[in-house]
Amino acid sequence: MSMHIGARWLESDPVSQNAPTERLADNATLAELELTVADCLLTRAEDTLSGEVRHHAVLATNRLAEWLVWNWWRLCHEPRGSGEQVPGWHEAHRMPAAGGGWLWPNVEFVSDGVRMWVSSKPTPAVAHQPLRYLSSDHAIIPLANFEGSIEDFITRVCERLANQGAVEADLLQMWQELQAERADAEFAAYRRFEALLGFDPDEAPEELMMALHHDVDLLGHNAMAELAAGSRNAVISASQLQEWARSKGAISSKQDRLRWAGQKFQIDYKVAAWRNGVTAARKLRTQEHLGEAPIANRHLAEWFAVPEGLLSDGNQNTTLAYELDVERAQSRVVLRSKWPVGRRFELARLIGDDLVQHTHEPLHIATAQNTYRQKLQRAFAAELLCPIEPLTELLKGDFTEDAIQGAANTFEVSPLMVTAQLFNNGVLQSGEWNGLDQGLAIA
Repeated sequence: MSMHIGARWLESDPVSQNAPTERLADNATLAELELTVADCLLTRAEDTLSGEVRHHAVLATNRLAEWLVWNWWRLCHEPRGSGEQVPGWHEAHRMPAAGGGWLWPNVEFVSDGVRMWVSSKPTPAVAHQPLRYLSSDHAIIPLANFEGSIEDFITRVCERLANQGAVEADLLQMWQELQAERADAEFAAYRRFEALLGFDPDEAPEELMMALHHDVDLLGHNAMAELAAGSRNAVISASQLQEWARSKGAISSKQDRLRWAGQKFQIDYKVAAWRNGVTAARKLRTQEHLGEAPIANRHLAEWFAVPEGLLSDGNQNTTLAYELDVERAQSRVVLRSKWPVGRRFELARLIGDDLVQHTHEPLHIATAQNTYRQKLQRAFAAELLCPIEPLTELLKGDFTEDAIQGAANTFEVSPLMVTAQLFNNGVLQSGEWNGLDQGLAIA
């Protein structure tokens, strides 16, 4: 699964060398642009004057390359989260923001840190506009493939600028600076954290970044990346997590936890997060000889070596569910939900994270963000607590409110999770879906 941005260079009318630099760069990189992702053509467009439908659009590729370079870090590392509220999210993830007076396809890029979702929607017919984009499709590709495709495109645009004598174009300097940032491991980590927080380069408050850097040393890079994702100005500090763990957490003996009986589960990053989560949950159910039976609180508590009362205790932390090491062999587990079914789901997520993530960091968290790791957690917990096969067998095609509630009672999960399982496994179609908290969506 790959992406390709084709650019067939066009010869344009001569422009005076005294023209503005941007005008010279646009003129030098005018091309028939064609964007394909996997088998999806995302630049299919109608010439509104002639009625001709073609696969490309004539555009100044310099503008697109500049937009890709400037937004590289946010494109590659910022999850969707609450994109509607994060300043600049649309400008950083939607191609029309490339601007410059050109009509760009309505394409959006959304990363979960491992895979890239690329989608297109038709543009509306507007009087006096010469072009209307028709594509309505999407594809998911590995993030590494996306990065490689973008690198190839930007390099070709830079070569075109140089060959056409537009050596003062901003893109050439921007691309050099980005390559230098990516080659510097420490600087690249800084840029990734900025992007996870939802900031453009050099826009994050210095004190926030210094605090993150300090807490990375205490809690681990991967864990802090999950914590930072979508947090913007409200990243929870290590000291606050430690305080909540002391006041609201339950002790867990790490040496007494459930482990894989044989070979450890290895995440296959070539496939969607939910597939890994479901596979891991089924492997655990098989190992523990659970068959199709619901899982009792006693089992969940024993598996994570916590008191069973934690699943019914109302002493919750309203911000975050997590596990934090306090000693070499002990951690404290803090749950967020005040409802028993919610606490079961959160503990199942932490169990899954502990079993499949083989990085030895002191912090494991469960958030509502759409990073690959969080989506894997949610899929694991859903399939572990409410496996799709016994669920569909129990319902026997009856998807009424009473039937959904009955199934939820049987598996001790929320009706929302039952609906999520049916929807994400294709048992219910979108037209039959009456709304679901996106935090539970695992696709």
